[in-house]
Amino acid sequence: CESTGAGPVPSADEEFLAAIAAEFDAIEASLVRLDNGTFDACQVCGDRIGQDRLIADPVATRCPAHS
Repeated sequence: CESTGAGPVPSADEEFLAAIAAEFDAIEASLVRLDNGTFDACQVCGDRIGQDRLIADPVATRCPAHS
């Protein structure tokens, strides 16, 4: 059996935990943006992300034009 050098394939549990960790990181980053007053600012252009988008995706970091 030849090795591809890619390393071990993550288990479903590892993939799930990685996804949860990424979501947690996104929530923490949103809380930081909320504290510093940039929660609704697009990280690309600085325009407002918009309430409808933030309601649909509270961790959004980009306006609809840059999503």
